[in-house]
Amino acid sequence: MAADAELVDLCEVCAAIDFETYFRSEVHRAKAAFGMIFETEDAISLGARSVVRRKASHCAFCWLVVHCLESTFLTEEEDAECVLMSYCCGYSSDERKLAFRIRICAQVPQRPFAGIWSDIQLLGEDALKLGMPSAYHAREIASGCFDIEIARSWLRICNEQHGDRCTNPGRGPEERVPSPQPRKLYAIDLDAMCVGSLPEGAEFATLSYCWPAKQYLTLTKSSKMTLFSEGSIDRLMDQFPGTVQDAILCARDLGFRHLWIDALCIIQDDTENKVYQLRQMDRVYGASSLTLLVLSRAPVNNILSKMYVYYNCLRHYCSRQISYPSDYLNALEGAMAVLHESLQTAFWQGLPEIFFDHALNWCLRDSFQRRRIPFKLGSAEPRPPLFPSWTWAGWDSNILGDVYILTSDRVTEVEWFIINQQKQATRLLIPNDTAISYIPDGNKNVAPDEYDIRDFLPNIIPRMEVNPLSEEWRDAREIATYTTTARFLMDGTLHNDTTRNRHYPFVRDMAIKDRNGVVAGGIWMPMEFVEDVQAHPQTYDFILIGRTLQAAPRAPSVRKLYFDEEVYPYRDWCTLNVLMVSWTVRGTAIRLGAGIVHEDAWVGAGFEGAFVALE
Repeated sequence: MAADAELVDLCEVCAAIDFETYFRSEVHRAKAAFGMIFETEDAISLGARSVVRRKASHCAFCWLVVHCLESTFLTEEEDAECVLMSYCCGYSSDERKLAFRIRICAQVPQRPFAGIWSDIQLLGEDALKLGMPSAYHAREIASGCFDIEIARSWLRICNEQHGDRCTNPGRGPEERVPSPQPRKLYAIDLDAMCVGSLPEGAEFATLSYCWPAKQYLTLTKSSKMTLFSEGSIDRLMDQFPGTVQDAILCARDLGFRHLWIDALCIIQDDTENKVYQLRQMDRVYGASSLTLLVLSRAPVNNILSKMYVYYNCLRHYCSRQISYPSDYLNALEGAMAVLHESLQTAFWQGLPEIFFDHALNWCLRDSFQRRRIPFKLGSAEPRPPLFPSWTWAGWDSNILGDVYILTSDRVTEVEWFIINQQKQATRLLIPNDTAISYIPDGNKNVAPDEYDIRDFLPNIIPRMEVNPLSEEWRDAREIATYTTTARFLMDGTLHNDTTRNRHYPFVRDMAIKDRNGVVAGGIWMPMEFVEDVQAHPQTYDFILIGRTLQAAPRAPSVRKLYFDEEVYPYRDWCTLNVLMVSWTVRGTAIRLGAGIVHEDAWVGAGFEGAFVALE
């Protein structure tokens, strides 16, 4: 981005900044939890956004900052402080830092954890003028058109110079083996312009995209003959969404003979074909020469970083429109196969085993409805749920990851077991791998007393003997733990969180109260639930999951209050992660939501030890 040609002066604040240093090294950069990047406390402030706006008429850098922040989630009313830092954005093969970007951090007092920022890059030609390599720096786009020749040159470089470094990313040379190839795959033949069987070993490109909500022509049993006829893709082009049309033309211009697109290469109403293909999605994307979305297989080593990767993938996946609700987890199997390798964990109903208790803390973003088996015409039978209540796949709603509070670390308080249809159980391997040691300092013991889990689960199989992908375990739907439970009042009182209300209008940050009506915690719940308990307050059961260390805000004076701190004073590790549950006639539990409760309130509620099975 460049300012107006005549705007070359700098204001007094910007004139004192050595911008070259920011583009040569990391300046005022602090690394925080989840691998996120924040500015240090002594980072240079350009002033409030309103001040920077006024200076933008005569200062070129202030003009640039104003326009950068227009692409963020700042509202017009939020007069954020604009703070400067820089970070490394490109490495050489020997890990030397080659390129750096300036980051403008917008500090909003009402939203200390918002993480609002925008980056400024140096042009590659300007990097050369400063004696720096042009690699990883920006380039000016000569026109609004996609430059196919540059893309072709990148592919040539990849094919001629990268070798198996691209074929098998994330593995050392001594471990590189040919990527496993997908089998029985259909693809679009871009010469014949029709769908057909992909020849074994043939090069192909893939398209990864979100299906539009509007129905369009896909491969089905009835359309197979048509789509397999030569020239059909050309004849039917206007029946495909723009994304698919562009991908077909782009792949052909790039010189590819074959293109794989799920909607046109998987028979959508053939269950056997669909399940087979969905289970090899990792091979499809791994074997393709080019895809619009690339997932790295390089292992992620830190637990908090693994959680960040998982929740980021979850956020994007849950926003997709799935034509058949029963395919919700099947459609994720390919991605889970890649995540299995990069996160080094198994998955149970879409939740990663290695931080299973943390992954239980997802929140609904809108609807409070279970995802159920479709109606059968003429049947009056109740529709059973498609998936368990404890997985996000079990609810017909967009999902937020574990974002109720920003945390520095977690401690697991209980063991979790998963139970299959044969009533066999196995203990999940959840390491208590904390980055910060949990040393109780005035903290309360809220864990259950000693117990023998075999009194409740007599048929326990060693975890090493269990394959989560086997027929007997892949659809295990019940989880169990021996934990502590307590009851709290829900009357619809809301925490004052106008920012979250604005971004998530269908959920509210609701207070959890003790028996005396004192605010003891909080939970995000859909509006329909909030309105119900506002009209009819009642107590609910909660079960203990673990303990959280809240992350310190960048501005200590604006730490968000989750408890009535006159009664429940804040201290490190005082925050308990809990699930709100209801009970079935069989004595099993249904997960309703995830929240936090102060440990003193948990003790005051007279918690009790209990075996809990969630379905």
